[in-house]
Amino acid sequence: MRQKQLVAEHPYIVLHPVGSVQLQDDLPTSVRANRGAILSRYWVGLTYYRSDGITLSMSPADDDLPTPTLTNRFLSFIYNPTRDMDVVYTEDGAYEIPPLKKTILEYVGRDDDILTQFMDHSQISSALKRANDFPAVVDVLERMFGRDF
Repeated sequence: MRQKQLVAEHPYIVLHPVGSVQLQDDLPTSVRANRGAILSRYWVGLTYYRSDGITLSMSPADDDLPTPTLTNRFLSFIYNPTRDMDVVYTEDGAYEIPPLKKTILEYVGRDDDILTQFMDHSQISSALKRANDFPAVVDVLERMFGRDF
């Protein structure tokens, strides 16, 4: 399956309530996911922040997904094939930069090593306090992920 992508001027900032912070250059129209990920409905809670002040959420384009029953969850430990899953994105509404920065800092505070590999919490906090717009927040995240090395 050939992936189409929606490319933006700036990367998307992607946050998940489990504490995940990512930068994503595009929005693929299909993703590879294993059965366990599909059963856990990993996309619930993913929020994509666009540079124009709009948030997006992702969901499967197809409703024909395995039901998250206990048996299916157990079987996913034994047989966990990967498949392509078409996805769609829905605009959820507007966001402001201060709450976005607050959420990123909260996730960084919960992290013990992944998000703080290249910058410590105080450096990230200081840099985010100075970031007043989307490109500046992206710049902080790029440095946080070590992309400037």
